[in-house]
Amino acid sequence: MINSSEFSESDSSGENHSNKTIQILTEKIIKLENLLKIKEKELKESETKNEEWEKSWKTKESEFIQNLKKSNRKIDELQKELKRKQNSAGQTKMDDTLLQLKESLETEEDQHFQELQLAKIKIKNLENELTKKEMEISQLRETTNEKITNLEESLKGMEYHVCIHCGKNAGCFSSSFMPDL
Repeated sequence: MINSSEFSESDSSGENHSNKTIQILTEKIIKLENLLKIKEKELKESETKNEEWEKSWKTKESEFIQNLKKSNRKIDELQKELKRKQNSAGQTKMDDTLLQLKESLETEEDQHFQELQLAKIKIKNLENELTKKEMEISQLRETTNEKITNLEESLKGMEYHVCIHCGKNAGCFSSSFMPDL
């Protein structure tokens, strides 16, 4: 049996070592928690950015629809005007005018459609980026939780074992540990 008076000096040294180990592990846990907070902040910023792009896209879509309605009204008005002019002028000249106006409106419509497609692509890219950030944070949470659990288990192990070789509480790197008696 081990006499506890033989290890009184070693115990305080081992206790100091254990306290330092606990302090270091606590600091590591705090750093991991801070890193997790930073990643969560980045996720929120990314979500905000995504919401802004979505609002912008909806605005552009609404503008596109309004422009399309305006274009259709212009076409109707131009066709009515063309019919009036056909009565007073030659048919060929009116056909050319109508064709030019129609091409102009189609070009404008195509331009709005392309802008809408670009906005959709940007939103999709932002959604993908957001998903990646969420996965990173999830993985970081898992890793942090695993590390915290491992550190807690390690700390529990330090409280209940004494090294046979030097008498320190888990302070020796010798494999000669045995439960407290």
